[in-house]
Amino acid sequence: MGTLSTDPGNTARYFNTSAFKAVPINSSGVMLRPGTLGRNVLIGPGIVGWNLSLVKNFAITERYKVEFRAETFNLANHPFFSNPNGDIFAGNFGQINGTQLSSERQMQFALKLKF
Repeated sequence: MGTLSTDPGNTARYFNTSAFKAVPINSSGVMLRPGTLGRNVLIGPGIVGWNLSLVKNFAITERYKVEFRAETFNLANHPFFSNPNGDIFAGNFGQINGTQLSSERQMQFALKLKF
C-alpha cells in the first residue's frame, strides 16, 4: 500500500489511488469483511474566493438619497473544484471531473431610493 499524499494541482489523480484496495465480495455480492478505512481520511480541494462590494451614497435633496451598490462574488474567477470520485469500482476513481455549481464569477448591481 502507498501513501495518501495529494497532488492538488492534478485533477486527473487527486490522491494516490494505489493506496486503496476493494473489500473482497462473494458471489452473492456481499462483503466478506468490513473495510478498514477510517472516516474523513480524504479531504477534497479547498475553496479560496475573493468577494468585493462597493457602495456609494448620493444626496439628491435633503430628503431624497440614492444608494448605488456593486457586488462581485469570486472576483478572480478561480474555479471551485468538486470532490474527487470516491467510488473504487469506477473508472475515474480519484479524479476530479468538474466544478461546483455557480462557482463562476457573479456580479450584481443595486440602486436604492431612500426617502
